[in-house]
Formats: sequence, C-alpha cells, structure tokens
Amino acid sequence: MPLVGLIGPMVAPEPGAARRWARGAAGERLTAQVLAPLHRLGWTVLHDRRLPGAANIDHLVIGPGGVWVVDSKAYSGRIKVLGDGRLWYGRTCLEEVLGVLAWAADLVGEALDAPVASALCIHGARLPRDPLRWDGAVLASAPVLLALLVTATTIARNDEVAELAARAAATFAPARTDRQGGRP
Repeated sequence: MPLVGLIGPMVAPEPGAARRWARGAAGERLTAQVLAPLHRLGWTVLHDRRLPGAANIDHLVIGPGGVWVVDSKAYSGRIKVLGDGRLWYGRTCLEEVLGVLAWAADLVGEALDAPVASALCIHGARLPRDPLRWDGAVLASAPVLLALLVTATTIARNDEVAELAARAAATFAPARTDRQGGRP
C-alpha cells in the first residue's frame, strides 16, 4: 500500500502557524526565566502542565502568595480597550483567551481545593496599564508580574505551599517531556 494510503493526504500547515507557535514557545521560555528566582523565595513553579482535553497550563505557580495559573503571550504592538468596552490585541478580542485562563484557574482550584488567581504574562506588547486587571485576571509584563508575585500578601505557610505543590505536581502531569520537544 502506498504511504499516502496509510497516513492520508499531506496537508500544509496554516500559513504562519509555525512562526506563531515558535513565538509562543519563546514567550513561555522567557516567562520561565523570569519566574525562576521565585524558587529562592519559597515558591514552586511547574511548567507546561496538562489539563483534561488538549489544554495545558503554561506555568502553575505556588507559593506564599497563593496559587497562580499563568499563561504566556508573545505579542507585538499594543493591547487596547476599544469603544466596545472590550480588550483587543489587533483584530483579536481577548475575551476568549481570558475565558480559557479563567476555566483553567477554576479547574486547578477545584483540584487543589484552594483559591487560584490567574495572570496573562505579556511579552512584547504594550498594555494600557501595567498591570491591568481585567475580568478577574491580571495582565502584566514579565517584570511587573514577578514583582506582583514577590510582593503578594502571604496567604500560605511553607508547609501549605509544599503540600499544594506536591498535589499539583501529582494532579497535573507535564504536557510534554524535553525529548518530545516540550518547553521548560
């Protein structure tokens, strides 16, 4: 049987998809580098964790300042609030992105039986304010997000952080391994 009969017709990827994926992966790596110093302050950062279905969490951050689900976005240009009162990046309304982030935070909160905050770490684009609080999420540049986490009100003791981190690691497996092309 010809190879095409086994695997089906070859379909070219959407134009620009590989470039967008690479830019997104670079944003996740940048966020991982920015979050790395949190370890010295008693935080645990779990990267690229699997959720039910095809979704993943870019960064699950657990520390004295609570549990945070952090998504990374490598954008260019500006994020704006337009006349319709919604948040936009170019022609993309960010409601869906923030909706998925809220869903992930709710899922993690239910699994860990803990309150979970959500943040969108923005690389490359300018925000109307930094940080910007929108629909229950924080949108911030990487340095501002790090500062927010470091200065967050302490709501968990060290033993609680360790227990939450262990439960999170057991509940949310890595989405990929490095040998399979995974990110940090």
